[in-house]
Amino acid sequence: MASGTGRIKLIEEKQAKEQMKSIFVEASHACNIEENPEACHQLGVYYHAVEKKATEAWKVFYDNCMKRDFAESCLTAGNALLTGNGCPRDHDKALQVFSKACDNENFGACNNAGLVHQDRGEMEEAMTAFQKACSGKFRNGCFNLSVVHLKGIRGVPVDMEKALEYAVKSCDLGHAWGCGNASRMYKLGDGVEKNSELADAFLKKAKNLMIHTLT
Repeated sequence: MASGTGRIKLIEEKQAKEQMKSIFVEASHACNIEENPEACHQLGVYYHAVEKKATEAWKVFYDNCMKRDFAESCLTAGNALLTGNGCPRDHDKALQVFSKACDNENFGACNNAGLVHQDRGEMEEAMTAFQKACSGKFRNGCFNLSVVHLKGIRGVPVDMEKALEYAVKSCDLGHAWGCGNASRMYKLGDGVEKNSELADAFLKKAKNLMIHTLT
């Protein structure tokens, strides 16, 4: 015979399953009958997180992206296409859906589109995508712009002023590595006049952001 605690646990598990089933039924109806894009995305999340059916999830996300222009589904479908999570890897198709989401102001997708273009050596397109992500206050977009200018990636001329500018922007948006790079540039006078006070300030911010990320 189950103890009192055991019975409570069984009841809670049953209630949780019933609640999840209710969410699935509601999302399925709203997606398939009402063509509600948010519900379709929720349905994809359900397949992925609850049912652990990556292929079914990807199909829902991709369909929601292509038919309903739901940017978050485009981003999720694109990430799956890059990693092969629930679908074959396809960077061309990933770029297509990232670009679609970017056009709809999903700035994380703009950044990802930039990374795909960069990997192909299409630096003009990559820089445009990173710039849009950065302008939308997506910190990785600013950081990636900084790194391109810092290292002169794939034929882009090294420009330490721009590298610092975008490192600081990414830092202001909470990117710890951006703060770290800004600190190093001020410490060494790398493309900018040495400033130990600013170097220390950016280093302190980088450490604080890293601690915050770990806690």
